Amino acid sequence: MIVTERGESDFDHRNVLLKLKKNSTKNIARRVAYSAYLIFYVFKTLIFDSRVKGMKYILVHDEPIIAFVSYVAARLRRKKFIYRITHLKAEEVGQSKGFKYAILSSFAKWLRNFLIKRADAVIVMSEDMKQYFQNFINREIHCISSCVKMYDDSQTLEIPERIKAIKRKVKKNSLCYLGTISSSRGLNFIIEVIANIHAKGLQKELNIFGKGTDKDFIELREKINTLNLQNHIFLYDQIPMYQLKYVLEEARIGLSPYLYDHNYILKYNSPLKTLDYMSFGKFVVGSDIGDHLETILDSKSGEVAKNNVEDFSNSIIRLNNKLDNLGTNEFEYQISFFTNWLKENRSLDSSAKKVFDVLKKMG
Repeated sequence: MIVTERGESDFDHRNVLLKLKKNSTKNIARRVAYSAYLIFYVFKTLIFDSRVKGMKYILVHDEPIIAFVSYVAARLRRKKFIYRITHLKAEEVGQSKGFKYAILSSFAKWLRNFLIKRADAVIVMSEDMKQYFQNFINREIHCISSCVKMYDDSQTLEIPERIKAIKRKVKKNSLCYLGTISSSRGLNFIIEVIANIHAKGLQKELNIFGKGTDKDFIELREKINTLNLQNHIFLYDQIPMYQLKYVLEEARIGLSPYLYDHNYILKYNSPLKTLDYMSFGKFVVGSDIGDHLETILDSKSGEVAKNNVEDFSNSIIRLNNKLDNLGTNEFEYQISFFTNWLKENRSLDSSAKKVFDVLKKMG
């Protein structure tokens, strides 16, 4: 991304992203060849495209090789280079078994750290991630956590029949999950939680909306069937965000498990799904990562629980009972409170101001 002092430019990099998606393949030779082409394309654009001339800053997200190419181009064109890290991908690669992944992880970490030390500014996604890097790199790092687009209730959009059919199935005051369909992200854990709250006497329906492979969906359905929850847990493919708000009107509590004890890189995340729940006016139960301590507790939008079935279940039950006992006015006030907190702290506008503050510091 190329940005100006006034915000993001109209520089269009979507063609690169579309080509990358279209050419994704399991063939190693083709992947290497296409990666080389992408690196060349980015470098050529940053060096020779006339639209880059008037830009002052180049902001790159995550990928260390593309970031390095962009860093070199920034130096050649005398632009400020900003490196934004949203995910500990190098560490995640290192969790895979095999010598190849160990080498890739080590190289990615080295290159990423090289860029962190030399970038004009570094932006990370959470205070925990900031501390992670500052433990071995002595430099100023800015934290701008994930933000969310606030949805306009006044917009009238045509809703497809498929979405209307799903809406009719979602029961009042049910639970919901948005995001990745993967055991590494805690979905099996959530299935066990639902079984546990049923055993404790709270009968709740859970609607899961997300993306995943066919294998992910099959494994999750097997887990649901094993615990005899097929009449209480329903799986759906990912739905566009502007349609999700309509679908989830009757749902009341969103679940945001981040099991860093199983996959420690999740500890450093700033989950977008938590903000999505809040933007839809839903209360939240989330795992006790640092970002949730801010987004959920500071906004008074729900409960933060330890990563075990018993504590997570008790948090859902406790929050559900609390909401049952709220009067209509108090219930609406609570939603208004965390919605306003979201606007002030995690909206696109608030994040843009934080980015602008970083740019002002750079000069």
